[in-house]
Amino acid sequence: MNRPPRISAYLDAVTASLEGDDELRLDVRAELAAHLDEATARFESEGHSPEESAELAIKSLGPAADYAGDLVAANRGRMRLRGHIRLLLRALVVPAAIVAALISVRGICMAISWAPQSIW
Repeated sequence: MNRPPRISAYLDAVTASLEGDDELRLDVRAELAAHLDEATARFESEGHSPEESAELAIKSLGPAADYAGDLVAANRGRMRLRGHIRLLLRALVVPAAIVAALISVRGICMAISWAPQSIW
């Protein structure tokens, strides 16, 4: 569906506060877009112009700032948990990659008998 720019702007404004969790942001955006598309189609079937229908659909949800605040409040726990998981993974993945690289280098050096055994 060719979405009116006003609806796209509204979706951007509402989901901007969810930038820390891309999966959640995209899920919420898709759900809101479907709701707004349905509401727009309903208003158009009642005889409103496409622009007026988009505006009425947006008004049915309320101000973007209020809706965004409600979304953040409703998903705060999920966002916090995912943030902690990402932080933990970063803290584990980088040291694990360094250890794996050192083990690989040691193995290569030992295979070609290049490294002195005393440093390993």
